[in-house]
Amino acid sequence: MKKLHINTLSYSLNKLKKSPLRMFAILAVSVGFLIFSTSAFMTYQNGNRVAMLSDVTFTKGEKISYLVHYGFINAGEAVVKVDNNFHNVNGNSCYKVDVEGKTVGMFALATDVDDKWSSYIDRQKHIPRKFYRKIKENKYRKEETIMFDHTGKQANVKYKKRDDKTWTKKEYPIPTNVQDMISGYYFLRRVDYEKLTKNEIIRMDAFFEDSVYDFKVRYIGKETIKTKIGKKETFVMTPIMPENGLFSGKESIKIWMSADEDRIPLKIRADMFIGGIEVDVTEYDK
Repeated sequence: MKKLHINTLSYSLNKLKKSPLRMFAILAVSVGFLIFSTSAFMTYQNGNRVAMLSDVTFTKGEKISYLVHYGFINAGEAVVKVDNNFHNVNGNSCYKVDVEGKTVGMFALATDVDDKWSSYIDRQKHIPRKFYRKIKENKYRKEETIMFDHTGKQANVKYKKRDDKTWTKKEYPIPTNVQDMISGYYFLRRVDYEKLTKNEIIRMDAFFEDSVYDFKVRYIGKETIKTKIGKKETFVMTPIMPENGLFSGKESIKIWMSADEDRIPLKIRADMFIGGIEVDVTEYDK
């Protein structure tokens, strides 16, 4: 199993550096959007699942809106929404969760980022059955569908880029109960953090594009913060990042999740080479 590497941008940093404003816009929105998802994969500790809460449910129609910003400069928006209907995927009743991220304001003029992702999550087992994403970042295009065969431990991937005439199809081995980039975000909301000790390390298995990654998160403890939806007590955690030129340090990302029955991811901060990028909740409906 691979260690998580930083490969979440559609353009290389060398190309982006030719246009500083475009580079910043894509980093601020794409990375801000992606760290929100990639920091929430299925949790393991010493090979066993950590304690999960049985009474945390995700209401059909739940909608969480976020603002991606660099200080006082707004760069992008993201919306996470649970569909109003259940969906059948190969005989399994699933939640359908849609995530959309796009540039706003002056950054929309510099670069056009409009990403749409969806995950079909098994209502009983809380594992992904299907994953879909449609990426639009300036001239870059990619459409991808992943069908998860958990019984056969295989991910069936098909994708098509901008100028492709046909779909490319590939198969990859996956471990038991692996998560995708959205289903893991919902799985993380069900972890019983009250049973974790401060600085406890949680291991995660994650499938993204063509690989399964070994991901680690450190639980920091509780903290009360102010948000657009009120003052909230939160559980705080930090993904442990590998050494790279994009983020500053191994614990450069912090996540704040509400310590109530809703378990809402409220805030994410990423310390990067361009400065601190934040993703903050702006609205919550259920």
